[in-house]
Amino acid sequence: MGAVYLAMSGHREMETLCVVKRLRPALQSQPEHVRRFRHEADLARRLVHSNLAHTHNVGEVDGEVFLVQEFVEGHDVSALLDELASRRRAFPVPVAIYIASEIARGLAYAHAFENLDLVHRDINPPNIRLTYAGEVKLLDFGIASSNLHGDVLSEHRGAGKLWHLAPEQVRPGAVVDRRTDIYALGVVLWELLAQRPVGTVREAGRDGRQPETEGEILVWIARGQHQAPSVFNREVPPELDALVVKATHSNPEYRHTSADDLRRELAAFLPAGFHPEPVLAALMKELFSPEAERAERRRVVEAARHLLQTSSAHRRARTRASDVKSVPVAEGRARKWLLGLASLGIILLVGLALLARPRPRVASPPASKPGAAQPAASEPAAGPAPSRSPVKVVSGPSQVLPEPAVRRTAAEVETPPCPVATATRTEAGAASLAPKTDHLRLAREAFNARDWARALGEGRSAVAAGGGADAYALLGNTYFKMGRFADAEQAYAKAVVIEPKNALLSDRLRIARVRARDGKRGEEN
Repeated sequence: MGAVYLAMSGHREMETLCVVKRLRPALQSQPEHVRRFRHEADLARRLVHSNLAHTHNVGEVDGEVFLVQEFVEGHDVSALLDELASRRRAFPVPVAIYIASEIARGLAYAHAFENLDLVHRDINPPNIRLTYAGEVKLLDFGIASSNLHGDVLSEHRGAGKLWHLAPEQVRPGAVVDRRTDIYALGVVLWELLAQRPVGTVREAGRDGRQPETEGEILVWIARGQHQAPSVFNREVPPELDALVVKATHSNPEYRHTSADDLRRELAAFLPAGFHPEPVLAALMKELFSPEAERAERRRVVEAARHLLQTSSAHRRARTRASDVKSVPVAEGRARKWLLGLASLGIILLVGLALLARPRPRVASPPASKPGAAQPAASEPAAGPAPSRSPVKVVSGPSQVLPEPAVRRTAAEVETPPCPVATATRTEAGAASLAPKTDHLRLAREAFNARDWARALGEGRSAVAAGGGADAYALLGNTYFKMGRFADAEQAYAKAVVIEPKNALLSDRLRIARVRARDGKRGEEN
């Protein structure tokens, strides 16, 4: 719902980095989205806790509300799990427990705040940020519900990430309350412990995914069919299995009654004398490149500062060269002009920061040699993914997994999420989108009907018509369903080149690559 920008705040030469969040332009004309963003802003300025991203300021320019929040240096859980999976590294179980415990601490504060009956409703790996100092912070109250502006629980009950929805969110008439957040946090803990995407099942010693379509996923969620984390990770003790089962129970009455109860039970699994913050901090610094990221941000800040200084000098020069007497401006109009100028400066800075931001690289497949650690590309900004680890305290290099841990992807979801590529303008005017839209629609219809041959034909036509990442993603989905994983990998790779920041496409590419590699090994054996 919101667009997030990197920005600077403070006096010149003393600026600090921050994050500006504003409603996406396409949603600014929709009253419901505007109302929900204002609700988030009102919540954000009230909530102050070490496990929640801090909001410095809430403002408004020409009727548009924006938030200024702290810049949390580090990466999200999703990015951490992706990096571990690409390197075939195990995640220390005590650190997984620590992450879940810290989020539970922040949730306990938010749930009890001013009797607002607040429910976050979007607990998932991308919204959990890990810093290079070993801190854990919960982000994004964009779809949270509370009684701050009246009852909003009945609206958008199914909002949030599909795989992290609680059963009551997909059951008509069921109550959505703080136990809904406990369920979602339990799912995140399951992913951290099993180091597999939620929904993964193991049969006959091999990983697979049972639900395929969105409807099947919703049925799977309603039934609560999670396998125990120890099925995938032998380091998880039975008592911790039981805790996860309790937190993710399909009936809210059998879950923990509060986030604080969950936190206290998790604390019992942390070894005596274990200090998780430095262990997590060391792991983050080992997997990512904080110094390189900071150097890149300094370069962006200097470029933005130079741009603003140049713009200011040009305005002063035009003022000195003008002989025209200034016309008095009413105080209200002058204030609006200055606010508009400040907004323009922020937008210019943000645009430069986004353009200068390094493009994420697609991690290369691990070497065929079993157990060999592979260096994976690190993403410089906020990203997301889950991992798994043993119960033993690991303060040094993580253990090597017996088999690759693969993040959940949306390869099985029938309708690709990528937006249709925007048509470029010609001399005669805007190019028509109709051919692309028709081919994609026909390809999707064929895909849903499991007519793979027609889906491939229409998908290739959509690619030829300039369908972009959507068309390549649909081809990848079709090849994946046909068991042609090498072809699916190639199609997803082309989609990722077009949209390198699309996490779902990266997930699809990753699992197709693993399936293709496993298939090749099976042929060789």
